[in-house]
Amino acid sequence: MQRNRFFFIGIAIIVLGAAAAGFAWVHRPAPTEREFEITARQFAFDPPRITVNLGDTVILRVRSEDITHGVYIDGYGIDVKVPPQEEAEITFVANRPGKIRYRCSAICGPLHPFMVGEIIVRPNIPLAGSAFLAMVVGVVALGYAWWRKEA
Repeated sequence: MQRNRFFFIGIAIIVLGAAAAGFAWVHRPAPTEREFEITARQFAFDPPRITVNLGDTVILRVRSEDITHGVYIDGYGIDVKVPPQEEAEITFVANRPGKIRYRCSAICGPLHPFMVGEIIVRPNIPLAGSAFLAMVVGVVALGYAWWRKEA
């Protein structure tokens, strides 16, 4: 009797997780345009980390406070130089989820290799992690019910 209960609980959790994933996929927000102001100074970008959603158009307005800096965005082939006290604008579409590093591409001193920033690109699906976790819990409940049947 207990095995049947775990079996039905597992099936219910999997169905709810799949429904949540489907709902999240259908109701995901549309990509938007996101603007950020980044200040470059010897040996740091401020802010060092920004977060966007997958598909967003990202506009970076980079200003150099001291000397000429460069901004190279890994994986996008974008490399822009920013003269002292001037501003440059970089626009791209965040089309890959995960972490994208941007780094200074103009040698600016002894700590130049450590002048790195990060763009976090989140999947544009709310609740995706929760739906996945619910489905994993459901599978575990099914496995437990199957194991109890064998025991």
